[in-house]
Amino acid sequence: MSKILADLRPGPVPALLLLAFLAGRTSAPVEDEGDAPSLEETLKDWFDADLDGRIDRYEAGATAMRLVDESDEDGDGALDDEELASAVGWIEGEDYEETVRLLERCDADGDDRLTEDEVPKEESARFAFADADGDGVLTREELNAAFEAWAEPSAFDAAEEVAAILEEFDADGDGRLDLEEVAGEELADDVVWIDRDGDGSLSRDELLRYVETDAAPASFEVDGEVAVVVGTLDGSTPSRVLRLLLEHPEVRTLELRWISGTVDDAANLWVMREVRRRGLRTHVPAGGMVASGGTDLLLAGVRRTVDPGARVGVHSWDGGSIEGRALPREHEDHAEYLAICRELGVPEAYYWFTLEAAPAEGMHWATREELERYGIVTD
Repeated sequence: MSKILADLRPGPVPALLLLAFLAGRTSAPVEDEGDAPSLEETLKDWFDADLDGRIDRYEAGATAMRLVDESDEDGDGALDDEELASAVGWIEGEDYEETVRLLERCDADGDDRLTEDEVPKEESARFAFADADGDGVLTREELNAAFEAWAEPSAFDAAEEVAAILEEFDADGDGRLDLEEVAGEELADDVVWIDRDGDGSLSRDELLRYVETDAAPASFEVDGEVAVVVGTLDGSTPSRVLRLLLEHPEVRTLELRWISGTVDDAANLWVMREVRRRGLRTHVPAGGMVASGGTDLLLAGVRRTVDPGARVGVHSWDGGSIEGRALPREHEDHAEYLAICRELGVPEAYYWFTLEAAPAEGMHWATREELERYGIVTD
């Protein structure tokens, strides 16, 4: 068996077995046999991570490996019958963690549904998005679909975003942003990255490059023993990481040049564990930036370095209906995050620091002293 095939095979339950087992299954209830999605639709739904209409071996391999990791309760690297049933439940989306949490917190009458008055007012926009049939009630299936949609790459027009930025900040209407025009704004923190020619102003092309980079799925560009990572971490990141690991075994360091966050926490957690298992180092160069899920990926490195002039952002997690910082320290929802800290060898104090440093909608840029005190860097 070749090295690639060996690595793509997640123990005694290979990807093809899971594919066969999923034939004809669906993540939503069906009225009759005619409503069931085809095998082709099912496979695309769950394995086409980058939504390009194709399933390559890295997407299939990463999804199967994640299934095994998620459901291998006894930790023996294989799935028995009971664990395989759990794996199928996971891929069918019937036990989304976010949905379970939201129902536990907000379902006051215990009917496994949410009405608008059971959801916090600040979540009214999300409620309207998730209420697909507009009946004022969110079922478990609607919640699952909404969380899945939020985790997928979405249509994005970078040119429209740049136009909106210029309209808001370009006071003199010259089609460029001077530093004075963005002084005190969040955009000002990104000038080192955006101003590629160093002239002190931001052209439309520089803004377009910045917006496109920030919105694009994370890419991995190999240069010798270093892989430069730029973009947003999403559901396609596991397959991209698997490709990197198998096709470029010489890579020893991930240079996290610009990662503003993640839209798929479960996928990012799998990537973090795989990076740690492979013994990779992580590094943020001068002028680089990681924040939120990008900072989590930084923590996955066996050795972690951050150059002067780089930014590392942290904030509280957002569970949809409540922020982590709003929960008492003894609340059970903190347990899984503290367990991840222990797994990565990061002080638990780091977790409490992220909750207190900034709300979910904000960002705190860690000082050098904080990077060292909370174990974010190892050197």
